[in-house]
Amino acid sequence: FSIPNMRVFMCLVAAAAVPESTLAKPLNEYPPADFNDHNIVYYSKQGSWVKVPPTYPEGSRPMPIGESLEWAKTSATITVLVASFRESRCPQTMKDLFSKAKHPERISIGVVQQNAKEDEDCLTGLCRLEGTPISDDGKTNSGNCRWFNQVRMIRMDASEARGPVYARAQQIKAISPKDDYCMQIDAHTDAVPDWDVKIIEQWFETENEYAVITAYPTNVDDLYKNSNNHNEMPYNCRAGLSGNGKVRNAQANACANMDTPLMQPLWAAGLSFARCHAEWTVPQDPELKSVFTGEEFSRAARLWTAGYDFYALRRPVIGTYYGGAKGGHGMWAMHQEEIKRSDARMSTLLKWPGSDQSEQAYKDLGYYGLGDKRSLEQFAEFSGVDTINQKNDAQCIVQYVKWDWESAKSPMDKAKEMQQKLNVKSVIPIEAAEPIVETRAPPPPSPPSQQVEKSAVPRGVREKSLNLGEIGGGAIALIAVIYVASGVVSRGSTAAPSKGRLEL
Repeated sequence: FSIPNMRVFMCLVAAAAVPESTLAKPLNEYPPADFNDHNIVYYSKQGSWVKVPPTYPEGSRPMPIGESLEWAKTSATITVLVASFRESRCPQTMKDLFSKAKHPERISIGVVQQNAKEDEDCLTGLCRLEGTPISDDGKTNSGNCRWFNQVRMIRMDASEARGPVYARAQQIKAISPKDDYCMQIDAHTDAVPDWDVKIIEQWFETENEYAVITAYPTNVDDLYKNSNNHNEMPYNCRAGLSGNGKVRNAQANACANMDTPLMQPLWAAGLSFARCHAEWTVPQDPELKSVFTGEEFSRAARLWTAGYDFYALRRPVIGTYYGGAKGGHGMWAMHQEEIKRSDARMSTLLKWPGSDQSEQAYKDLGYYGLGDKRSLEQFAEFSGVDTINQKNDAQCIVQYVKWDWESAKSPMDKAKEMQQKLNVKSVIPIEAAEPIVETRAPPPPSPPSQQVEKSAVPRGVREKSLNLGEIGGGAIALIAVIYVASGVVSRGSTAAPSKGRLEL
């Protein structure tokens, strides 16, 4: 991996008094490993590569995955959500994802587009690249573009942009209750051939229904390389307290020669792949406007306390353009009053010293607070970032923290409950959102669905208000959510360090 000069993207997480240890071994007691060993992490507290302990301690297992790998590889549909701020690579990103998927017929793309008048519409650009041009506004398939009906557009003017979190909060309008997997990536992205099947395979290797595959993706130039000749991969485990409710992810650390995805303590916005029930259960917060620093860690805290776990890829699947190669134009406007309100909101979420911890403040968080499966205090110890006591001690070797999933409501039922509560205005045409008969084994419980009238209007021509909570479950979809604030700053490093390079 190359390591470009860039500012790191940021995140949030909160913590308080630390409960009993979540780690099997205390720090500095991991046996050194050889550079070419399998399943190793560079652990600079010891100044060496070390062997990774078992991810799941004896007696602690996550919720098993409900479907078979074969079913997922042969039946999963994929929806790619692109939230793009004046992004010139958006059309090529969509073309690459369609053309390099093993099953492009099972892919849809949802675009949260924030363009100026002079910018090319993402769907128009995609069809131009296909040699089947459509209308300039992208709303009429005048050229019989083959991907037209597989793209879901949410169009905003660039002046309406309020940062990445606000943009990603709009992407739920392009997620159907029948979608299965969701994958968030940047709009300046490429992929390896058969990326759709390969990332599903790696997700299944976690043996965890609540797994989130997440990373700062490999630099596009290094997508097909064996980094440092032992398959180094980015591994997110370090962050810094930035003040006013903000926590910033640092440059990625390294794991190498992994046989399966490795559990890590932090979440990264550049790649996030999970079951779509994560998007419904932990929806993006539309009130975090003008936020860049703090996005990743606040979402990490919410996901982890809701039962989700983070894993680094064992091999590259997605590659990203960094620095000047991103091809963006300008940046979204930042508003100081919005920043103050967002910082206060994140401070309440993370129990920052001096923050508003009143009952009303928590009530104001609404559906965008912490989860109830694990505590913020546990996440503080797990990640090493304690926002309550303002301590930071990176935990670059972590193990699964058990929660009572046996007694919890099923993730699908929880997602359906949230669909009804959120009552999202969908941009998915009714015919695309209709439930279809599943062939899952074992099939999940599915209450009777309300019938909706089919429309002859093709996807992309109109928006339709739709209570997604009234639509039953259906076939699965892998949703790739892509956002970029082009030309602003880049998150994290694209690279894992070579031997002995990084200090924690």
